[in-house]
Amino acid sequence: MLLLNPDQMFAELPITQLRDCSCLGALSDEAIRFLLTEGEILQLFAGETLFELGEPSDYFAVILSGRMNFEKFSDGQLAFTREHQHGEEVGFVGMFALHPRVGNAIMVQPGILLKIPSDLFHRLYEAYPQDFTILLMNITRGLGRGINQIDQLVHQARQLPG
Repeated sequence: MLLLNPDQMFAELPITQLRDCSCLGALSDEAIRFLLTEGEILQLFAGETLFELGEPSDYFAVILSGRMNFEKFSDGQLAFTREHQHGEEVGFVGMFALHPRVGNAIMVQPGILLKIPSDLFHRLYEAYPQDFTILLMNITRGLGRGINQIDQLVHQARQLPG
């Protein structure tokens, strides 16, 4: 895992491309710059872990490039639950619900992530309240899509014989 400075990141991913991220869509340039300069920009390689089961949920991350799998711990074992892609967030539910991580987030394709700790999330609210509201709406929309995917999997599992 490498920590990138914002200038390195902007050279690789300009703001116009960042706005294509579903999580950052419709945010002002100022709010995006604020998150990138105040947050941590991480480059992860395939196989690297962002967070693990049991760790504190004191941040979430936006996937700026690459793909990540989430494995949830249940019934004494880890099981793949979903793949997170460009523009999606990972880890928000644990931060919002104030519980430790319930699984592992592992990169499957090298990429760049924006790590947003809970204190930065609060500072965004104070400095850019309208952008904060948009970010929350974007995250909620993404969570809704995830719930729909899970519902579809449950429905398919119920259709299996036996």
